[in-house]
Amino acid sequence: MHGPKPRSHAIKLQKMVRHLGLKVALSAQTAEGKLLVFEDLEVPSHKTKNIVNYISQMEDKKRCC
Repeated sequence: MHGPKPRSHAIKLQKMVRHLGLKVALSAQTAEGKLLVFEDLEVPSHKTKNIVNYISQMEDKKRCC
């Protein structure tokens, strides 16, 4: 009768508030340089190994200039 009862402690947020929070968080990480954003990513092939090399080359170019 007075035992534990399962409860959800999740906080309900409106969809727009969640969307805005995600937008702010991603913008902050982009501004700090922790997140790379590509508008058009054209790689020669879609193998993971080639994409990793391509991105690392782009990061090296960004650091040198």
